[in-house]
This record gives sequence, structure tokens and C-alpha cells, in this order.
Amino acid sequence: TATVRIANTSTGAVTVLFEEVEETFYESNGWDFLSSSNEILWFSQRDDWGHLYLYDAGTGALKRQVTQGDWNVLRIMEIDEGARTVTLLVTSVSREILTSSTSIGWDSMVGM
Repeated sequence: TATVRIANTSTGAVTVLFEEVEETFYESNGWDFLSSSNEILWFSQRDDWGHLYLYDAGTGALKRQVTQGDWNVLRIMEIDEGARTVTLLVTSVSREILTSSTSIGWDSMVGM
């Protein structure tokens, strides 16, 4: 289980935003706090594939799934908050394992 908390540096108050619960074990291939938009880009395997989800850091509400498909996000390589894009190292399994990097916007869901 991973618990995401945010702290108010002025008051010291800590708020639980959301929890990620896995039946077997929890693995994170990256996440980031997006300060310019007060959002969290979060990795999860909740659909049996490793994908990114966008959360509101003020309320903890899930805004949207950012990536989807029969492939995994291996690592967040770079984030451009101004352009709202993320460059990822991804892998897919078809006849062979393919690994590549790709850049996507997180304002709409992306399948590959």
C-alpha cells in the first residue's frame, strides 16, 4: 500500500490525498508533483498494466487516466509542465519485448 499525503508548510497539517492498494505488492515506476497546476502524475498497475494517472493535489480526486493499453510505463524521463507533456520509457510485449521512449500530453488519454 502507498499512501499519498501532502503537507502544509505554514501550519504543519498533513492531509491524506489517496491510497494505492495492491493485493500482492506495490511497485512504483515514477510519480511527480506538478506544482504549476497543483496536480500529481501517478504510476499505477491497477489495470494490470503500468500506466499514469492524473490526480488533483488539492482534493486527491482522480482527474483521468493518462496512458492506457497493453504496454507498461517503465520510467518517467522528463516532464515539461508548461507544455503539459511527459517523456516516458515504455515497453510492450507482442512477439518480442519492445522498449522505446515517447512524449505525450497528459490532457487526454493516450493508448499506444
